[in-house]
Amino acid sequence: MDLEKQLREEFRRAINELIKPPVLVGGNWLRSCPSGKPADFQFMGTGKMAKATGKAPRRIARGLLKIMELNDIGLRAEVAPNGTINLWKVQSDKKAPSRSKEKKGPQAETGKP
Repeated sequence: MDLEKQLREEFRRAINELIKPPVLVGGNWLRSCPSGKPADFQFMGTGKMAKATGKAPRRIARGLLKIMELNDIGLRAEVAPNGTINLWKVQSDKKAPSRSKEKKGPQAETGKP
C-alpha cells in the first residue's frame, strides 16, 4: 500500500475514533503536495469537522494527531493556525554511522632501535 493510501486509512480510523457519530470524510480533505511545499501532505478537513461538531478546528486537529500513529508510516505532523494538518515524510538515514579513521601523522624516525 502506498503512503497516501496508508495516510488516508489512518485519518479515517482516527476520525471514526474521535468523533461519534463519525463524519463522512471528503475525498479532497487530504492532498499531496509533490513539491513538498508547504508540506508533503495536507489534511484540510478539520474545518468541516469543526462545523459539524461545534469544536474548534485546532482542537480537532490535535485530537486526531494524538490518536494517529504517524511514526509507524514515516511521517511527522504540525497543526497550522487555521487547523490544517501539515505532514512531512521523515528522512530515515539507513546508513551506518560513519566511523572516522584516526589520522596518523608521519612518524619521525629517530634512528634508535
